[in-house]
Amino acid sequence: TIGETTVGSAQVTIRGVGTENITAGGDPGVPLHIDGHYIQASNYILRDFLDIERVEILRGPQGTLYGRNAVGGSINIITKRPTEDFEGLLSADFGNYDKRLVQVVVSGPLGDAVRGRVAVSDEKRDGFVENVSSLGGEDLDDSDYTSIRAMLEYDVTEDIQLALSGYHFDDSSVATAARRINEYPAGALGPFINYYDVNNAGTNITVSDLWKVRANGLRDDSNVAKGMAVDIDWELGDLLLRSLSAYNDNEIDVQNSDFDGSDVVTTIHNNGKTGIETFTQEFQLQSDNGPLKWILGLFYYTENSSYRERNVSDNLFVVGGSESIFLSSMDVEAEALGVFGQIEYSISDKVELVAGLRYNKDKKTAFGDISIPDFGLVGPNG
Repeated sequence: TIGETTVGSAQVTIRGVGTENITAGGDPGVPLHIDGHYIQASNYILRDFLDIERVEILRGPQGTLYGRNAVGGSINIITKRPTEDFEGLLSADFGNYDKRLVQVVVSGPLGDAVRGRVAVSDEKRDGFVENVSSLGGEDLDDSDYTSIRAMLEYDVTEDIQLALSGYHFDDSSVATAARRINEYPAGALGPFINYYDVNNAGTNITVSDLWKVRANGLRDDSNVAKGMAVDIDWELGDLLLRSLSAYNDNEIDVQNSDFDGSDVVTTIHNNGKTGIETFTQEFQLQSDNGPLKWILGLFYYTENSSYRERNVSDNLFVVGGSESIFLSSMDVEAEALGVFGQIEYSISDKVELVAGLRYNKDKKTAFGDISIPDFGLVGPNG
């Protein structure tokens, strides 16, 4: 199951086990890999699967095969490789909600030993969730993104192949819609002001129609991901030595100014910014000869992540008072080292014996800060 969260991240589960911690520095229960490279910020996969060769899904613990330690399973998205003959694809889709999707793929030789491939996807679509606020405002759950991916393959020798790949993903879709699905509260809310009563919010239209909202707040999301990878495959007789190096940088900015679900209340203005920068290096030694197959691997990972959240609302205790503010931040530095191996032996056509082992060492340092002036809490960044 793959779904989207209100902070813009993908949430993946296999048989109920998956990514529960979607904050900066969180470890996934189901790691995502693209061409064997671990991707910490998995929201990149939420738009389209243009020019994909296949998707490998392995259930259960898979940390003895490759990459990041895996508790609930592992997903590896394999993209199409450059071809020795020229080929191309051009696709244009048009639909309701003013949808426009253009996709282009070009692949072919660039020399005697060099091949290249480029895939581009660009989509714009109006939102599915209609904003019927009398104050105006855009519809929610729309699409507006551009994805570019490219790869170069170079045959260094008959036994050594070099692959250089990169991608850039720019998404400004308001792809999630925070909706209040019950009626507005009436009466006292303990020590807090009930602005629904004060501003006469009326009834909540979303209760009767989940595809309609009254939203007077700003929604302006941004998700920019980019990265590059260098792969080296060296055939040593019956053995294959692989080096997989990758750098990824992801910045997510989510602004949601209408958590209250009405157009007369400005209860919470939320702005969350996440930055995730990672580097991975993996070495694999493989053998696939006869009934015995085995792999030995070494995996290294570093991450620098940050999260900043700002919530501003009408004064919680006094009508017309100064704004109530909640600030939080988190900075995370992570480093991981993994050594793994797996042996597979075919006893017969129907019986196979598999044994694997992994050693993993993780180190994380984190600094968090919270400021709530109304309650007398002011952190160093407050």
